[in-house]
Parts: sequence; C-alpha cells; structure tokens
Amino acid sequence: MILICILFWLIDIDTSQLNFWWLVAFGNLSNFIFCGQGYFLGIMVLDESNVKIVNFMFIMLFISSNGLLCNLTSANWFITFLSKISPTRYNSEGFLRRVIQQIPDWSCPP
Repeated sequence: MILICILFWLIDIDTSQLNFWWLVAFGNLSNFIFCGQGYFLGIMVLDESNVKIVNFMFIMLFISSNGLLCNLTSANWFITFLSKISPTRYNSEGFLRRVIQQIPDWSCPP
C-alpha cells in the first residue's frame, strides 16, 4: 500500500481520485490473495520448509498464467485453464486496466 501511495504520482497515469481508490482496492485484493494462499498452504502442509516450496510452486503457476508473461490466446490448454481460475490474473488485469486506461487504442484508425 505504501508503494502504491508513492508510485501513483511518480508514474504518468491518470491521477484522479477514482483511479487512486481503484489501485488501492486492487492492492488490497492482491494482499488478500497472497496472504490467504500462504495461510491455506500453512494449514495444509505441516513442514515449514515444504510449505515454502509448495507456495513457490503455486506462485509460479499463477504468475505464469496471469496473462502478463504469455499471450493467453496462443497458450496451450493447461495455461488457458489455469488462467481462468487464477486469482492473480484478475488482479493483474485490474491493475493494468487502471494504469493504461488513458492510452488510446492505436489498432484502429480514428
């Protein structure tokens, strides 16, 4: 949350109050996602060193299927399936829509 409050005015995005509160909401959502994932895995796996490994595996799966590292239209069926259930995909998409909402679409002529 501190990072969002600092970077909001340093990067060249829409600095409206609505956009700020949306970014804060998505920041809280990502906090809930990753804390919940850590608590869930801490309950399910008893050994602390194994929890770290399993959590890292979950993070790699969710980050590779959130649509930022690969194009989901050309991805294989497994990554496409993971993207539909990945909470980080919806969070990343919300962040990106807030950050790039003022960039015009250059794919079609005016």
